[in-house]
Amino acid sequence: LSAGVAYEENPTISYVPLSGRDFTRRMLSPITLSEFLMLTESSLHQERVFELVIYRINGLHNPVLTQGEGSPEFERLMQLYGDLRRADVLDMAVVDTDEADRQYLTLHDYEPRYGDAVREFLELLGLEVKADGSPILLPIRMGVAAPTDAVHLETRSAMSVLRLFSLGVEVPPSHLEAGIVEPRVSGERDNGGFIDIRSGGKPPEDATVQVRFRDRWFYVDSTDTSSKSAFRVLRTLIGMRLAEPGARSQAPNLTVPVN
Repeated sequence: LSAGVAYEENPTISYVPLSGRDFTRRMLSPITLSEFLMLTESSLHQERVFELVIYRINGLHNPVLTQGEGSPEFERLMQLYGDLRRADVLDMAVVDTDEADRQYLTLHDYEPRYGDAVREFLELLGLEVKADGSPILLPIRMGVAAPTDAVHLETRSAMSVLRLFSLGVEVPPSHLEAGIVEPRVSGERDNGGFIDIRSGGKPPEDATVQVRFRDRWFYVDSTDTSSKSAFRVLRTLIGMRLAEPGARSQAPNLTVPVN
């Protein structure tokens, strides 16, 4: 018996090309709750996935990629979400039940250290739930409603997520002047530093992924761990959206070169 560990810097994406109605539906429809939970569980920075995917939660608007100010409370909610997740106080659970709700947000083992944080978290969500130290089970539902005892989510589409990533691209001024790229919409915030895609006139010396477009190179630096993590989340999301069930063996491979 033997064991080993290895890693590869060349991301390989397997896909089945889609077009027409299927492509449009998959890219423009909201990210499902199951996809959100899978993305969250696969990332070390779960609050950033929360920020990336969620458009609105219990009436609080995500200020990232929003025309306007959004909800100031959203950023505090996201911070608490990340803190409680890392403390193993907050979890996502799928419960086998005959009821309509199957996905739940659970809060447990929060007293005494995280009791105040849990109560603030529930207050920001507008939930009439008593945090007395006992476990709390909150149904997660898609859509808009007046929340009292459940978490209601509105998610972005995959196309909206791509739009958010595009805000992290370092656009050359010459491309803006030539009209190759549309200027940012007035009042639109940046992508919250989710990813940094640099550009330059020469091939990058140390890049995780890179691509040449017209006269410039666009790339993610290999030392930028945050951007590399974000790119993996994007690759996972697009893979889930464009993969045909049962067609994996037919999927061609696309390898993004390092050099």
